[in-house]
Amino acid sequence: MSDIFVLSGSGTGVSKLHRKWYTLKGGADNDNQGQILVSMYVGELARKENVVKKKGMFNTGAKVDGPDEGDMLLDDLSGIRKGDDASEILINWKDPKKGGALQEITLRPEKGDDRDLWLSHINKSVSLRVLTRRAIERIMGWLSGDLDKPRTEKGYLLTTLDPSEFLDLGFSRVARTWEVHPLMKTDKRLVDGYPTAFECQMSDDDYKLICPPLAKNNWITELRFDCFFQVGLMGDEGATALAKALEKNKTITTVNLKGNRIGDEGAYFLSLMIRVNRTLEVLHLDGNCIKKPGTIYILTALSGDAVSKPNMCMREM
Repeated sequence: MSDIFVLSGSGTGVSKLHRKWYTLKGGADNDNQGQILVSMYVGELARKENVVKKKGMFNTGAKVDGPDEGDMLLDDLSGIRKGDDASEILINWKDPKKGGALQEITLRPEKGDDRDLWLSHINKSVSLRVLTRRAIERIMGWLSGDLDKPRTEKGYLLTTLDPSEFLDLGFSRVARTWEVHPLMKTDKRLVDGYPTAFECQMSDDDYKLICPPLAKNNWITELRFDCFFQVGLMGDEGATALAKALEKNKTITTVNLKGNRIGDEGAYFLSLMIRVNRTLEVLHLDGNCIKKPGTIYILTALSGDAVSKPNMCMREM
């Protein structure tokens, strides 16, 4: 017998996301009411809205500090389809506690009429995550040497790493009219020919995967992990992993992390990197969650103190 989840709040705005794990997020903007802006997890993480609730598993109102027992990785979801009942959605879930054995999950929208809306949004979320995994596999292939380095049509080496410009995977920083896109079946905007942008949303776990080989890379000079159309998913853990890689890297001169979720902890580790890195010239952190303590860490690292000399290489921040 499958577990039953109750979906509600499809028209509410759920703004509270947490570090590397995220939830179904409803939005009430324009005609995209109830749109799910997600990345990694389906779970009841924003408790007030009860976005996804598994009976008997959650303590409503409890503070959430990490993935809950009932949260499900988007990576582990497949076979999203309509159930026999007019209000049901069925999903195959690889249960990590049972060695990845498939388990059928039933989602039942609180409002039966919302079934098709949720079905479309969950399909889109899982499909986007599939595209993101492909982007990560490509990056890892380049960094490991298993894939040839990226080049322009004229054969020049591409030294900027920007997964949001992997057009063949369906990612683009600018809104464009797509003739063909992997999400044609799940995104009505594409079918209607509406110009659409798709930024690559990688989680902290993704950054922790790509950063160790990035530390040894000798041909990339610019990193673009910034986001504009929606808040990026890099948090303190992702920023920490990147900072440790940049402590060792000798070729990267520009890093753009605008519009992410980096806080004071991530700023602290970035400041440690600034103390020792003499290659990096540009670091953009606009639109993150860095407050006064994090700002002091970075300014102190730039100006120097009893621990380290001033960083005279950084020219833009």
